[in-house]
Amino acid sequence: MTPADLEDRLRGDLAAEAARTQATMLRPLAEPGGVPRRALLPRATRRWLAPAFATVAVAAVLAGVTLTGSGLGSRPHPGATPGAARAIPRFYVSATEGLHPRIAIHDSVTGLVLNSETLPGPPAPNPAIAAAANDRRFAIAVTLEPAHAPVSVGLYTLIIGGNGRVERLVFDGKLAVAGKDDVVLGIALSPDGRKLAVAVSESGPGSGPQGEIEVFKGHKLTGIWAGRLGVARDLAWLAGGRYLGFLWWDLRGGLPVHATQTRERLLDTAAPGHNLLASSKVLATGVRGAPLDTAVLSADGRTLLGTWYRNIPGTHGRGVAVVSFGRVGLHGRRPAVIAHRVIRYRGPGPELTADLSCRVLSVGGRDSAALLGCPVLERFQDGHFASLPSLGPDPIVAW
Repeated sequence: MTPADLEDRLRGDLAAEAARTQATMLRPLAEPGGVPRRALLPRATRRWLAPAFATVAVAAVLAGVTLTGSGLGSRPHPGATPGAARAIPRFYVSATEGLHPRIAIHDSVTGLVLNSETLPGPPAPNPAIAAAANDRRFAIAVTLEPAHAPVSVGLYTLIIGGNGRVERLVFDGKLAVAGKDDVVLGIALSPDGRKLAVAVSESGPGSGPQGEIEVFKGHKLTGIWAGRLGVARDLAWLAGGRYLGFLWWDLRGGLPVHATQTRERLLDTAAPGHNLLASSKVLATGVRGAPLDTAVLSADGRTLLGTWYRNIPGTHGRGVAVVSFGRVGLHGRRPAVIAHRVIRYRGPGPELTADLSCRVLSVGGRDSAALLGCPVLERFQDGHFASLPSLGPDPIVAW
């Protein structure tokens, strides 16, 4: 296939995609960085994906990617989204990486830092953040790996005042996860703030990751659901606090990671049984065969915002990735592309970088607004994008 043939094929595919999408909904996304972010696969998964990503990182740095943006319209100035203060949570919370992360409270419209504090307690790398429904209570979890002791989850509680100041930030102790070698992939705080869902993964010598979801009420483990050869990501409680949405990456086909099957599933945490897949039902699959990189269910269960990608291969390792953000069709309904971009790559490293260059970080608000890392931090609301102050190439945020 010649470059001209590749251009023609891409032009035809995009024209077909545009015919299925409302033009007024298309917006350009920001350009990706030059190296893949660890959090595109959850941070904790690097224990079992380190060899693959080491190769990707080196290849991406050496070869790079070339991006051609596509879409209509322009991005409004930060804070220009109409009705932003009414339709979205007032605050979002961010965390830095490192042994002693710093927790910051941001104004959701401007992104400005209103208050910040260093996470107290023991060294706590790679935090995960989850918000309750009132945007005043947050849970922060870290994986604690003490020498000669099982892995545990360190849990913190953050309470924010109406002025965006920290009222309480305390270490609440440890949660004993079920496995000895589990690592935390993500958390979700129930709407009332009383239950915490934790996605973990256990990997043994010579085997792939074994995905699990564990639910705690206080410090008591009330339920555990185990899957096989896969990971659960993007946990999100429905408003009643009984059903839990999650994105399941089926890794039975092995690596490469971006060739896995993905399914958005809904777990009934009150039903009997402990098999994660048998106890949950499928809400959505990939979009027209394209795997989902991220997918976060809204609290009312009516909207699934996600990112997905597909590749158009060329010759000599060249190709084009079409990366999309939009509403994933639930229960077989048609998806709706909100934004897409085209990224040219050469080689397997840049291909993976391009495929996983955009993700949904958190969903909230009355109309399912979202915080995105594509790869810079952005707010999506009412069909508009607004850039937020940068938190680096791997933002950790929730609202």
